[in-house]
Amino acid sequence: MGEAVISGSGSTILLMLRDPITTSNKEKISELFAQKGTTDLFLKEVNWQNQGIRVKQL
Repeated sequence: MGEAVISGSGSTILLMLRDPITTSNKEKISELFAQKGTTDLFLKEVNWQNQGIRVKQL
């Protein structure tokens, strides 16, 4: 399970998932977008950061 949001411009969809996405699910997502005419889909995985923001003095 997870959550999804669309960016303000509508060109980005952010999925926040509890578990890593599988290769099979990536393929299904790509197929779904291809059926709607999107051929330049880019999937990028990033890791959660539990620490939050840090400020460094220069």
